[in-house]
Amino acid sequence: SDPWHDEVGHGSMVAGIAAAGAPEAMIYPVKVSPADAITSTAILAALDHLAGLALDLRQPVVANLSWGVEGRENLVLPCSALVAQTIEMLDREQLVLTCWAAGNNGGLPQPDELAGYCCTNAHRSSVSCGALTRNLAPQAYSSSLGFCSPIHPTVMAPTYGVLPYGGGYADLGEVGGGTSACAPLVAATLALMLSQWAGRPFRDYRAALRATAGRHHLLQAMAAIQAVPQASRHNSWALEPLLPSGI
Repeated sequence: SDPWHDEVGHGSMVAGIAAAGAPEAMIYPVKVSPADAITSTAILAALDHLAGLALDLRQPVVANLSWGVEGRENLVLPCSALVAQTIEMLDREQLVLTCWAAGNNGGLPQPDELAGYCCTNAHRSSVSCGALTRNLAPQAYSSSLGFCSPIHPTVMAPTYGVLPYGGGYADLGEVGGGTSACAPLVAATLALMLSQWAGRPFRDYRAALRATAGRHHLLQAMAAIQAVPQASRHNSWALEPLLPSGI
């Protein structure tokens, strides 16, 4: 299919939010297909493309991944050990910093068939993003903590008023574009962090997000950017994966 044509409009919504949050950032759309049956192979190909982009640019890139759980009856979970290992490797090599939408499964428990897997949208090398209402309460549909380790970095942001585009997301109505609309807000913040504090370990950026998050893990973008130099003082920093050099 045409990589520049968005049949549903979901990707255009996500890109527009990211552009508003970090207007000077370069945005590269990576169209994973088929959209209705995303496979681990397709995700690995997309991550490989982004790693090549980072090497070409000689600087890290932020990957916004606004896809995930649609409900227990229609699981589209990024629960692949190979994908998780790849994400951790890209994080270790300081190439791709991943930012996932936590999912819209309304807090359903992890299904038995996935027991033992750590979903990559809650992986410790990723930032997991949930959704809040305009009153800063968790959206009923939002998977606010992912499925796995409770120590993974979690941030949340209000998505009320972000109207989804395309019939595939009409079920979320006026409550917003799901956690898909939260992730690009956080990805834009990460891009600004990388711009202002280049060359720091990715763990610093994640710890800064957690250290400054407000009630219900509310994203505090400016405070998080300013907190990067002191991120190692936050107690969650010690829980982060170490680079080979130990930094």
